[in-house]
Amino acid sequence: MGPAAAGRHLIQRLLVPILLVTVLLAVLAVIALDQILSARRVAEANARLVAAKNESLQQAAGLLGITVESIDEGIVVMRNDGEMRHWNRTYERMWRFPPGVLRVGIKLQDVIEWKLKHGGYQIVDDEPDVVESTPGSLVPAPSRRKLYRDADGRLIESRRFEMPDGQGQIGVTRDLTQAKRREQALIEAREQAMIANRSKSEFLANVSHELRTPLNAIIGFSEVLEVELYGAIENERYRSYIRDIRKSGLHLLSLINDILDFSKIEAGKMELRLEVCDCSAIVKDAVRQISHQATEQGLTVEVELPATPVTIIADSRALFRAMLNLLSNAVKFTPSGGRIDIGYRLVEEGSVAFMVRDSGIGIAEADIATALSPFGQIDSDMARRYRGTGLGLSIVKGIADLHHGSLDIMSQVGAGTTITLVVPDHRQRVLRALKNAPREPAAVS
Repeated sequence: MGPAAAGRHLIQRLLVPILLVTVLLAVLAVIALDQILSARRVAEANARLVAAKNESLQQAAGLLGITVESIDEGIVVMRNDGEMRHWNRTYERMWRFPPGVLRVGIKLQDVIEWKLKHGGYQIVDDEPDVVESTPGSLVPAPSRRKLYRDADGRLIESRRFEMPDGQGQIGVTRDLTQAKRREQALIEAREQAMIANRSKSEFLANVSHELRTPLNAIIGFSEVLEVELYGAIENERYRSYIRDIRKSGLHLLSLINDILDFSKIEAGKMELRLEVCDCSAIVKDAVRQISHQATEQGLTVEVELPATPVTIIADSRALFRAMLNLLSNAVKFTPSGGRIDIGYRLVEEGSVAFMVRDSGIGIAEADIATALSPFGQIDSDMARRYRGTGLGLSIVKGIADLHHGSLDIMSQVGAGTTITLVVPDHRQRVLRALKNAPREPAAVS
């Protein structure tokens, strides 16, 4: 075989491997190119994402900067060593720093010294803040609070907060001048209102006392004339006038007593005279007082008392007054032919619940708060026919509060009203107080 034939034979033998190697290299090149393009696409996507995040962060930072600059509080950011890094315009304006005092890197202690020596400020309150941060709260509790006053009387409050992970501190300052002035104005207005209220109550009490003396004489003489103690009165018209005088006098005396009791309660001068109270006797005395008026109006009064009278430690005069007010209201607001039920029962821990139920005109649920308020008058056609001072229920509520009791009203317009007055036995309160009182250790001989 000649050289040419041998060469062709070698080429034929190597041709297939060469083609295979060429194809493999082409495939590898395509794969590599695809990987490069994919990596480039991922890199470009990541770059766009980073750019978007950077833009979002820049917008958030800009918005935060605008917010910090626009709020009414002064903000200063410091490192842990007190070196000031950033502050808003409000902070600089609030402390009235002249140009050049504030600069990046100045220590907070140097700023405080300037305030005290050159700024005309004095510290009026300096204490660690005892407020604890709520678990899970994003807002840390302030670690220090200071209150400054300048020569013009302005009050500036400064609070310092620790940044998360101990990265520094944030100082927040507020101008409390107007807030303190408003607070002082409210305190003075409240004191003036209390003084005026006390003066009104004292005036009402004094006037009521002055009225009661001649009124008792009018009632007494009218009763003497009504029973014809010193001789018969022949003219029936005169007898009618005498009865009207007595009724009007008793009504006016009741109003005056209401005003006196309310004035004492409102002024905080009504003190309980604790004694052993027979609850059955109190109910019977109150019913006896209104029985004549109830009979004249054609009302039925049903009394339900325990077989064995219950006694508690309370103010019997105040409880009688409360029951009389409740019964008087029931008689006043119950039309002829109606029914009134009264009684009491023992409830938890020795307390007594007095109950007065009537079948009268009732009270709308929305009007109960008005009925309990002093001089409260319910604005309705039915209620306007039974006008009074509007003090009855507020006096009962005051007596209940003095006894640490409660007053509950359940009513429906046109169906009647049920009022429950719960009065605790003060014996139980004294026993509980003695039981809970700390005991001194016994002396060892």
